[in-house]
Amino acid sequence: MTDVTPFKPIGSVAAKRPVTKNMLLIAVSLASTSVFVGYMSLVGIYLSNRADMLALGETWLPDGVKIPLTQPNFMAVSMVFSLITAWWAYASTKNDDRSNSLIAHSLTLLFGFGFVAQTFYLLSLMNMGAADSSQSVFIYSLIGVHLILCVLGIVNIVLTTVRTIVGDFSSENYDAVLGSAIFWTLIVTLYSVLWYTVYITK
Repeated sequence: MTDVTPFKPIGSVAAKRPVTKNMLLIAVSLASTSVFVGYMSLVGIYLSNRADMLALGETWLPDGVKIPLTQPNFMAVSMVFSLITAWWAYASTKNDDRSNSLIAHSLTLLFGFGFVAQTFYLLSLMNMGAADSSQSVFIYSLIGVHLILCVLGIVNIVLTTVRTIVGDFSSENYDAVLGSAIFWTLIVTLYSVLWYTVYITK
């Protein structure tokens, strides 16, 4: 007796194709890596131009421009605390602890908004126009790009918080929260580079 393999509709075959469950995390990781490489390239250009000017015996900061350390240091503290709360939100979501997850998201947003406010206040204290000199263009580029990334991270956390409120996440579905924590880790890491490159070494 000859075995006959039954015909399988195309739809049923397609339905059984393996689906990558971590596509969101892969996308966030690739995007974060690309952003990191791009920002570090910008930092390299900044340091190269700064080194060339210092080699000529000139000062890097334009005359009359001062960068205080109080605000950048407080901003660094805010970033460190926000990193802790961002991963706290992930751990709470993974443990099905929605209340702690909401608290952690709220604190992360608080630190994030505080960081943005301190950045604008620092720019007002620097008394430097964005197009006054080539140095100011480089400095504002590094600060501006990081600020844009920070705002994007805050928007992402806001959306994640809303989804947490409506109960979209659980111990079985937390990729978006993990992706948010990964992207926020990138933002904190880039600020540490900005903090040392621009605010400390000047």
